[in-house]
Amino acid sequence: RDHEAGVAMAHESPEDQVESELPGLAGMPAMGEFIELIHSAIDPGEPVDAETPLISTGIIDSFDIAALLSAIESRYGVEIRPEQIDAELFDTPSQMLALVKAIGG
Repeated sequence: RDHEAGVAMAHESPEDQVESELPGLAGMPAMGEFIELIHSAIDPGEPVDAETPLISTGIIDSFDIAALLSAIESRYGVEIRPEQIDAELFDTPSQMLALVKAIGG
């Protein structure tokens, strides 16, 4: 049985390893959980996927960004500095999650 656990761990992808290092990322598909977090923190008013531009399109405003940052920081135990938030680096959920992983990793 221990051998089976070792084999399962040996087949983890690098993404799985990164996810297990962040408290909020273990156990669920990271992007699905992250999009759920976005919808629970703010009401974007439309469906959101990994590549939906949120800031550059005006889907979310400064109040939404503040609420989303608070939810992200609370959920993942990271601190995102104001200079890290712009439409080039923090526009889509995939960009946001990549930043969370970079800060948390």
